[in-house]
Amino acid sequence: MRNTLLKITGVLITLMLVNGRVHAGDQMVSEHFAEITTKTPELYAFLRAMPKGGDLHSHMVGSAYSEEYIEWGIKEKMCVELATKRITNPPCDVRAGKPLLKHAVKNLATYASLVDALSTRNYHLRDVSGATQFFGSFAGFDAVTETENGPAYGLASAVKRAADQNILYLELMFSEGMRAARKLGKTIKWDNNLIRLRQQLMDSGVRELAKKTRSVYDAMEKTARTILNCSSKKILLQSNDFCGVQVRYIASLKRIVPKEQLFAELVHAFELVKTDPRIVGINLVGPEDAPITLRNYRQQMELIGSLKKIMPGVSVTLHAGELKLGMVPPRYLRSHIRDAVEIAQAQRIGHGIDIMHENDPYQLLQTLVDRDVLIEINLTSNDIILGVKGEDHPFPTYLKYGVPVTLSTDDEGVARINLTHEYLRAAQSYNLTYDQIKTMSRNSLTYSFVPGKRLWRSNKYDGFRAECADQKLYNSALTNQCDRFLRKNPKAALQWQLEQNYINFERAVAKRIK
Repeated sequence: MRNTLLKITGVLITLMLVNGRVHAGDQMVSEHFAEITTKTPELYAFLRAMPKGGDLHSHMVGSAYSEEYIEWGIKEKMCVELATKRITNPPCDVRAGKPLLKHAVKNLATYASLVDALSTRNYHLRDVSGATQFFGSFAGFDAVTETENGPAYGLASAVKRAADQNILYLELMFSEGMRAARKLGKTIKWDNNLIRLRQQLMDSGVRELAKKTRSVYDAMEKTARTILNCSSKKILLQSNDFCGVQVRYIASLKRIVPKEQLFAELVHAFELVKTDPRIVGINLVGPEDAPITLRNYRQQMELIGSLKKIMPGVSVTLHAGELKLGMVPPRYLRSHIRDAVEIAQAQRIGHGIDIMHENDPYQLLQTLVDRDVLIEINLTSNDIILGVKGEDHPFPTYLKYGVPVTLSTDDEGVARINLTHEYLRAAQSYNLTYDQIKTMSRNSLTYSFVPGKRLWRSNKYDGFRAECADQKLYNSALTNQCDRFLRKNPKAALQWQLEQNYINFERAVAKRIK
């Protein structure tokens, strides 16, 4: 019976790939997925091998694991403050409780306590909240990230994990140059004429800062390639290819600073996106419940919106609605997502937890659909930091009302997870089908900030654009028209690669289980 079914579904695949239509998930594989949903080890193996589009919400600094930071700190001949569990710069002093890191971690108890301190591992066994431990972890390894090789270590680490999980694309949040931009912001006198204020900042050093920042990216990528020492997969989009993983960056800037410094950061970030194709968007980072954020939130959105009018081609994704009742007074739950979308013109929202506390939430959900705004869902992060999970999470609501969503990791190293884990958690927590999993994976490329047109004619994934409408996916040469289209549109090229990967994966699974 199964052999017959495999042959039948194989015919269906061939038929449905004509005219650019892709099957909604080979029936045999879909049924297998449903069978193993409650079998965690088997489901994890399936999802790790499954092709995944991208991770759109990943802080590069928080993506590395404690063990890696310890390893890198040893390479850089750094010290550790035993009392605070922080990796620090030399000089080291054993008598002052600041031994050489290499020597200190030979004690297994010290090593284990340091791993815990630099992440959320075992936080529930200590007298500390998930949020406190999460945000406190960064102080422990900040010094490592600021070494000359620190950024390259982080980039190489993120790429290795992505390649291991068959992830095609990463958008990594990275904040290079923002500290210098804030210093420039301290030197200016505020001017409500933001066009004039922007020009003042440009003339005061932002142009030069952008050039310096680009050189840091150049050096980081060069060193990361040396660390990775891998040959690139041959895919259509070759630029910024690391071990077959495409990498782009989101310029991330601190929101918990005065408006003068924030605007300087924004001007710098917008200039980076304009001048460096590796940097594809901007984002604000930092606690959304910080007093300065709550006080200035709308103004912050207005500053972004004003720069979007000047430079409409710059893409924006924003942390918004990473709040819950009890964390802040109710009035602060009423408009953060809406303001991010309607004022700052955000194309994507990270977290979006307080959506149903917003004014007129159902109208806002429809606005997200109408504007085609994607929600970046971070299930484990939301559980650790906010204590929001299961049916308390708005993820099912977004699905119900047709808002596009994708899964992402936020800070996978600090949270001790990876993207495969987030797919597993979503599948088991919300009884998702294989088709829903694939849709979220496809969404990650559709709503990425990779330049170019989309491969699909709609986000229903029911057929390709006219240029590739007659193209078969599997074991078929590209038509001249489709080939030209993919070469001119990097986003479509990545989407094409993902679909090829799905065909290969599903055929392999079907062959194994028949």
